Amino acid sequence: MNMAERVKRHMDEISIHDLRRRVTQLRNVDLRTLPQEAVAARVARIIDQYPFQMRTWMVSGVYRARVNKPGVLFTSASELWYPPRPELVMRASRLNKPGQVLFYATNMPNVAAIELRVHPGDMVTVLVARTRSGTLEELNGAFIGLERSLAPEAKALGMSDSFRTAPHFRKQLGEGNYKKWLLVDDYLSEIFAVVVADGESHLYTPTIALADLLFKAPGVDAIIYPSVATQDKGINVCMLPAKADSVFRASEAWMIQIGERALLPETNEPLMRIAFRSRSREIGPDGLIHWRPEGEGLDQEAIMRFVRHRMEQLECWPTKA
Repeated sequence: MNMAERVKRHMDEISIHDLRRRVTQLRNVDLRTLPQEAVAARVARIIDQYPFQMRTWMVSGVYRARVNKPGVLFTSASELWYPPRPELVMRASRLNKPGQVLFYATNMPNVAAIELRVHPGDMVTVLVARTRSGTLEELNGAFIGLERSLAPEAKALGMSDSFRTAPHFRKQLGEGNYKKWLLVDDYLSEIFAVVVADGESHLYTPTIALADLLFKAPGVDAIIYPSVATQDKGINVCMLPAKADSVFRASEAWMIQIGERALLPETNEPLMRIAFRSRSREIGPDGLIHWRPEGEGLDQEAIMRFVRHRMEQLECWPTKA
């Protein structure tokens, strides 16, 4: 029995009514009072027969960012990497519990900064983490919310590349099982799109539960999902620390001043003005960042390499209204 036949057989074992009931119950539960273990059990029952969109992601580098304290430079790449100790992770986030260290990164530098919920006047240091090989590396990524993504990587996909629109996938599952798959896929996309305000970290419990299950599955290198903070125009990637360390190294750092918010006159798209201030001369083998004098090396060619030619408006970054 091939993989498609096994998936279809497993999905045949649950009715769409039972599956809808499981999703509805978890949607309606009070996540403030339900323990994480109970949430995890409910999430596991929902995704039990669900085939994830596992894709090979060819990557040459990713971005991380941190907001500078006024007048203070980051002097070591370790300050811009994942937290070195669990006790430094004070709060839950999209995929981690308090005390759980994960490596979060993005596909573009503006996404890394905007994910920090920056404000006008903030100075942000963006770290470029390139592959240790210096070439494209393959990561096995579980993509969540792929159909929402407006990022360049996702926009390049054709109809047959997404389970949601691929005729062969729908045919393999059969119409009834395809509807079940859509039900689960819609729910997963929904919980990854929730905007979580300060003090509402309980809303992260379903996505944390899903991440725990996925990172225990064989062959999953990363969880990849659209950036809500950029209206799905960017991509977030999350990895276990050991995997991130084996693939990426700190390559260079840039300091960027966040300016005022504005609207692009032609489209009324909300933007965040920015200014490039400094860039590193090098990051040594010991991880120490050696900065250039402010303004040095910020020519157009260097900036285009930094952003990988992906942003037409170099002085304006799209943001959420």
